[in-house]
Amino acid sequence: MGRKPKYSKKDDHMFINKLNHKSFSEGYIHRIMNILGITARIRRKKVNRIRVKPEYTKENILARDFTAKAPNEKWLTDVTEFSIPRDNRKLYLSPIMDLYDNSI
Repeated sequence: MGRKPKYSKKDDHMFINKLNHKSFSEGYIHRIMNILGITARIRRKKVNRIRVKPEYTKENILARDFTAKAPNEKWLTDVTEFSIPRDNRKLYLSPIMDLYDNSI
């Protein structure tokens, strides 16, 4: 029975302010919680990763060498997809950057 209760700092801040009809800062509530030995509940972050299939992955040709000695030697691109509202169509933007002078 030696466990201390765990509460969320933000939830306690709102609860105490509503209960007392006063406006205490989150820092003040946090200091009081530390004095009383009450710790905040730390939630784990949700990991939202989209697994990339190996057939869609290309080899790393540049190997993090983003310098070019001549124009048109190395180019970079990225594809951005935009959804057009009310039209059910998609628009793709793919600028190409030359690594020699960083021009698009």
